Amino acid sequence: MEDDLELIDYHSWIGDSTNSLSRLDCGVEEINTEFMNEVKNLKNYSSKNRAILLVNRKNEVLGFVVYSLENASMIQVGGKTGTKSYPTVYINLLGVDKNNYKKGYGAQLVVAVIRMAKTIDVLAHIEGIQLHSLEDSVDFYKKLGFSEVREYYPGRVDGSKMYYNIDKLRKIDFLR
Repeated sequence: MEDDLELIDYHSWIGDSTNSLSRLDCGVEEINTEFMNEVKNLKNYSSKNRAILLVNRKNEVLGFVVYSLENASMIQVGGKTGTKSYPTVYINLLGVDKNNYKKGYGAQLVVAVIRMAKTIDVLAHIEGIQLHSLEDSVDFYKKLGFSEVREYYPGRVDGSKMYYNIDKLRKIDFLR
C-alpha cells in the first residue's frame, strides 16, 4: 500500500466523515446509494455490519468495504437434499472511487477482510468468505482466490455468488 494511505475501521476514523463520504463516487449509483444508507446505519450504531475505509492523508476516502459475520445457508449438492447452515464473513459492499480505479485499492480492501476473517476464525470458527459479485467483477474476485458458485444462488441473474474457502485462510500466514 502506498505510504499516504491507511485502512481504517469506520468507527475508529477521526475525520470529516459526512463530507468525505458524500464525495465518494464509485461509478455505480446503486452502490453509492447503498453505501450512504449503510453509513447512516453505522453512524447510529444500528447496523450489524462493519466498514473499512481506505483513506489518504488528506482524509479523502478512496474506497470502502462493508462486511459482516453471517450464518449462511446453501443448498447441498451431490445427491443430498436440504440446506446446510454455517458461519461466514460476508462482504456486503465494495467500492473504489472511480478516479482511483486500477490502482490495487479494491484488492487491498478485500485482503483486509481476508485478514479480518482469519482473525475471526481464530476466535470463532467460520467456514469462509462469501459475497455477491456484479458480473463485471467476477474475474477480479477470482484473481484474489474466490470461486464462483452460481448454481447455488437461484433467482440472481445479474451477478455471481463468490466464495473463499476457509482452508485457504488457514494455510496462509498474513502476519509475515
